[in-house]
Amino acid sequence: MERLGVIGGGMMGSAIIQGVLHNGLLQPEQIGVVEINPERAEILRRTLGVYLYHSLKELAEDNPVLLIAVKPQTMEKVCHQLAPMIGPDHLVLSIVAGVTVASLERLLPGARVVRVMPNTPARLNRGISAYATGGGAIEEDCQIVEAIFRAVGKVVRVADEQMDAVTATSGSGPAYVFRFAEAMIDAGVMLGLSRDQSRLLVAETLVGAAEMLSQTGSEPALLRHEVTSPGGTTAAALYELEKGALTGIVIQAMEAAAKRSSQLGALMEKK
Repeated sequence: MERLGVIGGGMMGSAIIQGVLHNGLLQPEQIGVVEINPERAEILRRTLGVYLYHSLKELAEDNPVLLIAVKPQTMEKVCHQLAPMIGPDHLVLSIVAGVTVASLERLLPGARVVRVMPNTPARLNRGISAYATGGGAIEEDCQIVEAIFRAVGKVVRVADEQMDAVTATSGSGPAYVFRFAEAMIDAGVMLGLSRDQSRLLVAETLVGAAEMLSQTGSEPALLRHEVTSPGGTTAAALYELEKGALTGIVIQAMEAAAKRSSQLGALMEKK
């Protein structure tokens, strides 16, 4: 990969650019950006040194690898503008939620397409991204995708029909963790801690627990049992969580997220 063109310089688009630069995959002059917000575009130019393009046509002409990082409601418009300039020499990566590989191939006929679902910890190079390839993608394309998204975390390849589950699990997952953290912090304050104390204790507990889950390779149930003494404080807390049907609520919530992702994809395919 000699150049990368990015369409959309928002939170996720800029995080990916920063990761690519930080890991030395490309230099600033090898990255071009189209960003419709002039203030945001200027910030990217000033802080990251990327080249700003004024049109999608110019971006596509200069960059054989394109990353689309726009809002779902603008995706179709962007693809309609891109389509006349895109061909088999282009690799197009989309991180737009709900846009399936089939939709990408319909909107950008002839291009090699890849659908990617990153998540917001990519901003700290601790994201997890899943990707699914279109029929025209080759092994070299997979290597490019993995290089880009390893710059902001870890990467896993999945089938396109699994992407709704990915969206519900890792795409939306940080929000579940933040909501649970919010509840724990509030509970700590109620029990007598200051908000700063409670926030620090909760944040570091979640970080440490996540590292244990990631690094040990142990099942969550085993790690939970290691913390839980018979008749102890943890057992009392877990009993209340189960009385509140925690597992069922989590499953229902993730099913709702997957269903919504599927609905977004269906709406795009109908257009």
